[in-house]
Amino acid sequence: MADNSPGGRDQGLAQPERPAPRAEPPPTGFAELDISVGPAGHAHGRVPPEQAHHFITTSGIMGSVVTGISGAVLTLHVAPGLAGLALVELVLALAAALLIAFGGRFPGRQPGGTE
Repeated sequence: MADNSPGGRDQGLAQPERPAPRAEPPPTGFAELDISVGPAGHAHGRVPPEQAHHFITTSGIMGSVVTGISGAVLTLHVAPGLAGLALVELVLALAAALLIAFGGRFPGRQPGGTE
């Protein structure tokens, strides 16, 4: 049986439809934060490029504070006699938070790694 279709193919077979390409938004300089804490919730935020350094610094400080306090509370809960160790843990967390806060403010350091 001869194929009478214009393109030389049998047009009687159904071709699968391809989905239209999705339009992706162009990349931006915004820093994005996406936090998911199990079933407790979900948070999403965007920070403008000129404030990204402050965003990263604040996240580091908060991480140090939460980790230090959690470690001290856990230490006191497991072994109440180790109050000295819990205090040292809090001091280390404070030192880490101070290093994060003031680490980029020394003279001679420029943003972008040039000196």
